[in-house]
Amino acid sequence: ILNVARQEPQKSIHELVDAVSLVADRHDNVVLLQAGRSGTGTPAIEDAVARCRTAPVRLLGQRSDIGDLLAASDLFAFSSHWEGQGGAVLEAMAASRPVVGFDVDGVGETLTDGVDGRLVPAGDWRAMAQAAKEVLQSPDRGRGLGRAGRKRVRESFTAEKTVDGVLAVIDR
Repeated sequence: ILNVARQEPQKSIHELVDAVSLVADRHDNVVLLQAGRSGTGTPAIEDAVARCRTAPVRLLGQRSDIGDLLAASDLFAFSSHWEGQGGAVLEAMAASRPVVGFDVDGVGETLTDGVDGRLVPAGDWRAMAQAAKEVLQSPDRGRGLGRAGRKRVRESFTAEKTVDGVLAVIDR
């Protein structure tokens, strides 16, 4: 499972560690890779990692090889409590990775639950763990979500569509 985010409280990475420990109860080969710059949330994340007994967690720091990390992952988990767009979600979708994320702000506008990813209620770690388990238990379903996510990014999140959307807002 991969997460890419700055280590800030809004990103809830410390709670994602707790959720992944629930996933590891069912999948003994689960590893959480977290890539992102240290921040004010780092101490809480380090505490959660120290408490986690069921799944290895690797805090990778800021990386320049996110594409390689995405290619090596089976699932992308996005745990922000609020987010404007969720660029990391779009990047994961573009890489054909299934995404499980909280249904917040731009993330809920980017993913369609059950079609090109899984959305769970914001802050519901048990639901996030359950959705992750379901995706990991059915690799074919995960690949299908990933393919649909890539298709959505290619069709809906092009530079041209983004500019058209901004111009439409300005015109209104």
